Amino acid sequence: MLEENGSLMLIAPQSKTLKTQVSLAWEPPAVGGFKLNVEGSRKNSIEAIGAEGVIRNSLGDWVTGFTVNLGKGQILDDEIWGLFFGLKLAAERGISNLVVEMDSATAV
Repeated sequence: MLEENGSLMLIAPQSKTLKTQVSLAWEPPAVGGFKLNVEGSRKNSIEAIGAEGVIRNSLGDWVTGFTVNLGKGQILDDEIWGLFFGLKLAAERGISNLVVEMDSATAV
């Protein structure tokens, strides 16, 4: 692994070539905006899924968050339910200027 300009570069052990570059820094939304970060999880051995999320303001301050046990399901289920619960929470709090950030392009 190499660190360069706030990013993590992963090197494939056999080939020594660059595989993936992942940003390590959370970037705040524009002034007056909010950001929802959502993550789903699944324990394969028992098919248990869950999701969690946090909403922060443009200063990076925690506004609200959630965690939920979703029972049994597939990996995409946790991402979609996480997005649902995060958007529901934002709506309940009257937050409309919202950026969503998650690692599931399919769910988005």
